[in-house]
Amino acid sequence: MQDFSLDLCLAADSVGQKGAAAFSFCLDDSACADLAARFRFLSVDNMQGVIKISRIATDCWQLDAEITAHIVQECGITGDAVPEALSYTVCERYVDGLEDVQEVDPMGADTEVLEGGFIPVGEAIAQSLALNAAAWPRHPDAPQPVPDEGHARTIRPFAKLSELKK
Repeated sequence: MQDFSLDLCLAADSVGQKGAAAFSFCLDDSACADLAARFRFLSVDNMQGVIKISRIATDCWQLDAEITAHIVQECGITGDAVPEALSYTVCERYVDGLEDVQEVDPMGADTEVLEGGFIPVGEAIAQSLALNAAAWPRHPDAPQPVPDEGHARTIRPFAKLSELKK
């Protein structure tokens, strides 16, 4: 395990000269509390993983990570605690600039521009937690919402389009 901080930035030029940079990490209680406060979770625990950063082309680096964490969020309906065990992968690419980009692969890895020649490893890991957490946590005992039949009939998003056909 390497000392890991959410502020960790790695000089892009240092990656590739001696092969890929690979290390495992485990966030301490303070960093977990910071993430919980930042993303308005009730708690973040046991966030750990393995990170590999490699140069995949001239002026292009890729960060691959496998991460696990336990989070607790508040149910959007009842306010009860909703625990969630996360296990996910991260794949992000960093480029020195976007001036010469000719094609964007919408199914490819997310691509970011380097920040002053540095890969923001800690920030990538932090953002990945928020992206992989349930967007609308729901406690299993929360009541099921009942659709309002009258309201559902009045919403007709394509009504104006059907008038154009007339």
